[in-house]
Amino acid sequence: KATELGCKNTNFLNANGLPETYHYTTAYDMALITKWALQQNGFRAVWGAKNYSMPADNVKPTNYNVRTHNNMILENDDYYDSRITGGKLGWTEEAMHTMVSTAEKDGLEIIIVVMFSEHWYEKFIDISALCNYAFNNFNSASILSFSFFKFLNDLTALRRSANILLTKGALSTLRKPIYPRESNVLFTVLY
Repeated sequence: KATELGCKNTNFLNANGLPETYHYTTAYDMALITKWALQQNGFRAVWGAKNYSMPADNVKPTNYNVRTHNNMILENDDYYDSRITGGKLGWTEEAMHTMVSTAEKDGLEIIIVVMFSEHWYEKFIDISALCNYAFNNFNSASILSFSFFKFLNDLTALRRSANILLTKGALSTLRKPIYPRESNVLFTVLY
């Protein structure tokens, strides 16, 4: 499935993420996988849940509750950030503390991935700092113009309409009836 989603630097050998020889991924590929997962029915409810009730099964004969370790969505926590809408934390000896998270502000949703945080709390600090940078430096713009879409299509080989993140200065350029230069397009959102 990872290959189908466009992941070029991922090779999964198990579903649990635990280390194996030739089992690897990148932050970008994790963002692609998360983007796909967010589109699946019911995923967002679990992704952003503070508590979750697990039904009884053949291992645990009664229902039991699990609590998130994502401190960024717990209102009374020191690392709480109201922009964070969900996330998945991880740890392995090689990747250290990791986190994939989503954040939303003023209608712009972003996916943030951090890896190699030495201490458990550093991932929260890094996620928050990346949110600050993204929300302070980028805007979302829907591109409706066929001419601009053709330019974007030539630039990125996309075959459908897309949203792109632009610097605030580039956004004002888009409002003028000219084609933006390639240097104005800083980052393509995972549409």
